[in-house]
Amino acid sequence: MAGSGKMLVLVVGAMVVMVAAGEGGGRKMLVSGPDAWKVQKPVAMLPRASSTPASVLNECADRTDWQFVWDAGGGSVWTSSCAEYVMQGGNCYLDVGYALHEERWITADEACPYSCGTCCEKLCGLTDSSCSSACHNMSSSYQSLVEFALSWNRSNLSSQTAFELVPFQPEAYLGNMVMYLLPVTPGTKTRYKLDGTSAASPWVEGSRVEVSASCPHFQAVAFLAASETSSEVLSEATDVSIEIKTPPPLFGVAQCAIESANGTEMLQFDGVSSNYSGQVCNYAIVEIIAQGLLNTTTRIRYAQTALTGNATMDQAVGRATVILLHSGVVAAQAARPGCSGSDIVLSQRFTVSPAAVQSWGWMGTAGLWNFSFEAAQGSYVRGLNSLNGCAETQPTLIRPSEIRDSSGILGPAVLKGPRCKSGAWDLPAPFSPSILSFLHKSSDGSLLEGLQFGALNSELVVLEDLAQAEAAGLLPSETLSVEIWFSVDTTRSLPLAGLVSARSDGPELAGHQYGKGWSLSYSVDDELDETKVEFALATQKQETIPGFGGFGTLVGRVSPRIPAVRRAK
Repeated sequence: MAGSGKMLVLVVGAMVVMVAAGEGGGRKMLVSGPDAWKVQKPVAMLPRASSTPASVLNECADRTDWQFVWDAGGGSVWTSSCAEYVMQGGNCYLDVGYALHEERWITADEACPYSCGTCCEKLCGLTDSSCSSACHNMSSSYQSLVEFALSWNRSNLSSQTAFELVPFQPEAYLGNMVMYLLPVTPGTKTRYKLDGTSAASPWVEGSRVEVSASCPHFQAVAFLAASETSSEVLSEATDVSIEIKTPPPLFGVAQCAIESANGTEMLQFDGVSSNYSGQVCNYAIVEIIAQGLLNTTTRIRYAQTALTGNATMDQAVGRATVILLHSGVVAAQAARPGCSGSDIVLSQRFTVSPAAVQSWGWMGTAGLWNFSFEAAQGSYVRGLNSLNGCAETQPTLIRPSEIRDSSGILGPAVLKGPRCKSGAWDLPAPFSPSILSFLHKSSDGSLLEGLQFGALNSELVVLEDLAQAEAAGLLPSETLSVEIWFSVDTTRSLPLAGLVSARSDGPELAGHQYGKGWSLSYSVDDELDETKVEFALATQKQETIPGFGGFGTLVGRVSPRIPAVRRAK
């Protein structure tokens, strides 16, 4: 053979495979004698999230530890070069390759984010247009993308960049599912049909299948395309039964009505899961909402009491509103066309009475901050800080910088950044962080949103000085209720992490912490496998030195620690 290339000949049964390797790094795979051997049927596989987190650099770096067999129009190519794969016409969205070091399958766009042009989508997500626009303007080189990633500081830089494929197992899949068809015989492609019992059901060529409705007789085959010298060769059919289960409905905004001679007071809560703590209502209003993109076609069945699936329930499409005139719970079930019905879910219990009732005093809300994209607002601006050796190069402009206070009492929670900026914070807007850099939506379909706190975002500030709020009577002085939803994501011990506080610390003398106010915090002990939540409150009883204040604490422990499933060390 001329040149510096090499030829490797493999004999597998009656099949002859010749692999030619050249200088370019790609290897041509030529299959001879297609009629002399049998095409094996494809294997159905399901993607599962990888347990290996990626670093910032991996978000934009093409992998070198993968190999891929794919069709380039004139024959099959086996390559480990992302640039060559894309240049010769690979389909980044559909193709799946094998990561040799990790022994798992990953999609081409995950293996080759830079060559496939999906780096910006990984850094910014699919919905952040401002981030994506800025990213594409800086994507002339790999190094510029890395610098952009560091400056923009998206929290999904530490998310997983690949998945592993596991064999298909019959089970009920919630809402929809994605399946990959892997051809076993080199050089073959795959086709599938969603209804294998119907001759009229069309065959679709592809290896990535998205299923949103139950397929009791899904079928797939592998085939070797016909050539000038041979006809198409088909495998036997792979048959699988797929059950798609409708996601259960969500209970939305609930209102508790209290009627009096002065009118009707509506206590409103963000979700039925809010704690009513025995509050009695004259009547209550509950919303039931279908989940998912197909929610407008989802039928909801509901009733006021805890019922079984055989009971008669009222029906609505997409959304339902229930007015409770009697004490009890709301039971609801969702059913999407072509899918199995969801499990029946129950709301909490409501206490309803026709007699006169009174609102509990503590139910007045002084501050309510819902960390959502809709609540982001405002700007925070300050000039350069040159005090105490601070060497900032940029004035501070954070937009948006606030989370709206839905109660309208204490005011917004404001992101102000560090007092002396450096690194990502000391970049010109819009490349410095904003409140949007740390806001994220849950990916599990629960519609939850939240704000990430860490080294770059350590706090939001509501009031720098509580004296005016206290003088105006805006702060509680006798009874106090604090509610916060939070998650913990750490693989190590954490001695102290604050959640929310209105507190000033005094000296610590003889093991006693002096100070005023209150705080809610948590800590993680890796050795004890424990998460500790601590509520500290300054009271007159704890004040042993007049004017110094003093804290009493209430501690709750969770074991095993949060999160219960930890990454391997």
